[in-house]
Order: sequence, then structure tokens, then C-alpha cells
Amino acid sequence: FPHHSLDTYLPKLVRAGQRVAICDQLEDPKMTKTIVKRGVTELVTPGVSYNDKVLEHKKNNYLASVYFSDGTSKKKNVEAGISFLDVSTGEFSVAEGSIEYIDKLLQSFTPSEVLFQKNKKKLFTEHFGEKFYSYGLDDWAFTAEFGNELLLKHFGTKSLKGFGVEALDHAVIAAGAALHYLADTQHDKIKHISTIS
Repeated sequence: FPHHSLDTYLPKLVRAGQRVAICDQLEDPKMTKTIVKRGVTELVTPGVSYNDKVLEHKKNNYLASVYFSDGTSKKKNVEAGISFLDVSTGEFSVAEGSIEYIDKLLQSFTPSEVLFQKNKKKLFTEHFGEKFYSYGLDDWAFTAEFGNELLLKHFGTKSLKGFGVEALDHAVIAAGAALHYLADTQHDKIKHISTIS
């Protein structure tokens, strides 16, 4: 649909759980004699939106990311990690624990969208049902090294100690996947996400 109809259709599509690609002109029409190049400049999903018409002003719009343990955790009762990120306010929280605990957090935060490992879709549905709009990411986005590196780069720090999350390996992996998803959906104005708790 054309740009002038954006405010009419975008909220309806996103609330229905659709991912919407926003395409814009990539060059100045005055500078070309041929058809103007266009391309995807933003991907709006239920959990990632700045649009006032999509956001509900009375509640947070969380993007959640769930990481299921591969069974190598040395900690007892840590089966999964989770992160909650509100792109509109910059709130970024993480936790880890049993599947029951993660389920309670999902119920109380009621995220607009939940990311998970693509190869764990069956496990995700088994534990959390289909009550959330969810999206599977490739496994490589859910690794400790990748998550840690992304968070350190984003916050401009040498460690996560100052945030108090450095020991939460599974939660850091989930948080890294959420940050990766922002980059993947062309959301690069994220300097306001300045802390993680």
C-alpha cells in the first residue's frame, strides 16, 4: 500500500501478528533519469515498532527472546534464559531459570512478540502454547559468544559485570538474540537502550 495509507493499514497488520516491510526510495528522483531505486528500510513486527498508531500508550510493548538450555548448564534448575526489551522506552531486562519460571514471566510481561531458536519450535509450543506471536531465529543467533559480543559492543563496555548480568549465561544469550533481531529488522536507532538489568 502507498505511504499515505501507512497509518491506516500498518496498525491493523501488525496487531494481526504480521511482519510489515517498509520500502522507501533509496535515491533522489531529481538525480536519476530512470526508475528510482527502492528498498526495504524497516521491518515492523508486533514486538518491534516505534509507530504511535501501533503502540498502546498504557502498556509496554515487549519483544521477548527465549533461549532453551542445551543441557550443558552447571547450574541447577536453569533450563532457559529470557530477555524482555521494549524498543519504545529502552527498558531491557533478563532472567533465567526453570521452564515454569520462564512461563510465569511470559504471562506477567505479556510480550507482543517472542523470539526462539528455530530448531526448538516444537519445544517452545509444547511449553508455551501458541498464545504469543512468535518468530524463530537461526541457532547461531543464540550462542554465548555472539550474545556477549553484541551486548559489549552495544553498551561500549569491556564486561557485563557493572550490569550484574555477567553470570546469567542463558539470559545473556537471549538478550543477544533480541539485539540481533533489532539489527535484522533495520532498527538501528537504539542508543536509548543504555542499560540491562
